[in-house]
Amino acid sequence: MVASREEYDVLLVGAGMSGLCALHHIRKRFPHWRIKVLEAAPDVGGTWYWKCYPGARFDSESVSYAFSFDESILNDWRWKETSSAQPDTLKGRSYVTRFYVSCLGFLSNPTVPAIPGIESFRGRGFHTSQWPKDLTNADLANQRIGVLGTGATGIQTITALSKVPGIKSLTVFQRTVNWSAPLHNSEITDEQMAEIRKDWAEMFQTCADTPTCFIYKADPRKSSDVTPEERHELNQLYSNFMADKIRGRVNDPEVAESLIPKDHGFGLRRVPLESGYFEAYNQPNVHLVDLKKNAIDQVTPKGEMGRSTKRCSPLMGKSGTEEGDKAVWVDYRPRTYLGMTVPKFPNMFMVLGPHQPFGNAPRSIEHAVDVIVEMLTTCDENGYTYVEPKEEAVEAWTEHVADCSEGALLNEVDSWMTGVNKNVAGKTVRNVARYAGSAIEFRRRCELSRAAGWPGLEFAGNLPMASL
Repeated sequence: MVASREEYDVLLVGAGMSGLCALHHIRKRFPHWRIKVLEAAPDVGGTWYWKCYPGARFDSESVSYAFSFDESILNDWRWKETSSAQPDTLKGRSYVTRFYVSCLGFLSNPTVPAIPGIESFRGRGFHTSQWPKDLTNADLANQRIGVLGTGATGIQTITALSKVPGIKSLTVFQRTVNWSAPLHNSEITDEQMAEIRKDWAEMFQTCADTPTCFIYKADPRKSSDVTPEERHELNQLYSNFMADKIRGRVNDPEVAESLIPKDHGFGLRRVPLESGYFEAYNQPNVHLVDLKKNAIDQVTPKGEMGRSTKRCSPLMGKSGTEEGDKAVWVDYRPRTYLGMTVPKFPNMFMVLGPHQPFGNAPRSIEHAVDVIVEMLTTCDENGYTYVEPKEEAVEAWTEHVADCSEGALLNEVDSWMTGVNKNVAGKTVRNVARYAGSAIEFRRRCELSRAAGWPGLEFAGNLPMASL
């Protein structure tokens, strides 16, 4: 049976923040183009559709987590809290397209912990990004619950579950301890919301003038103004301060020490924000298992976890293997131009891909979409049907991204920001996965490239469409 074919000018994959923004701007600029959006979920929203686990919310400011292109929507929307909760945010077919825009986001593919036997577990088990929407607190009553992982999502989930009445026990299996700081969430009053609505343009301009696009300004001093030894000493002082705060909130000294990172200083990984996380461990039915001391060897169908000190070694995805050597990014090391185009992937663009600044996501999304629309405009106005970054431009951009990260302490620890995910075979070596320089400088370089006619891109015309 031959799969049916649908032809489009642009194919967008993902209907989250990136996909919706790209759809709006591309449709507005090219009203005559045929555009298709593919989404795995039954509705739009991306990560905010899937993330319905207990406690899911922003851990940044709500009011700047919005698109700036429609002020009427901004004025109609009513944020309830400074860090909004998730409910307030919310095959067999062949597609042929001229241009393809990836809007998958930078943390969109869930990975299950690489523990032997985990797939054999017969109880209810799920990744927080795929939390069942019909699961209620009543379903959790009198249950023994295990949570594996204490990143930002784990911390929110653990805190919320600890407050559910009737749970028999909540056991937290901590693989890598993270620093965490108070969220200080609060309600936004009607009066405060009225003040915010008075000048959206000023707020978005403040975001544009800051290195990470938030509405607060960073310390202007450069880390290069002090020696590496001084940087480590200052980070250690602040880490000691935060460690003492944790010790003051957790009753059991041994548990408190397990909740304090010893392998990296404060801020060297993304710092999750919390609202009562550490106090959860003072409850008699909440237990912490430190997997650095007692590693999980395997999971049995009934849920018992055998403990040992063994670790699973990655087997796939490395250079020198058949699979790894076929990859465009060998050893998962990104090579891009402007973080939006990839060599050997003509006519493909990425929103929030590697080598782009992350920070305040909607701000980064809007800029990336604007740049991609300008690239598409060049294609449309000149009849180009092919665009791919030049190898020398890819090398120069990738080197620039690496230079921006030079000297940063966060590059000295394993995290998703340094490209490490020990649940994925081969992703055990650090690399520069994001643009660590200022978003202001990133936008400047993109504009220079546009003004010069995209010298880093190779264009051609009259080529056939690509099938996906």
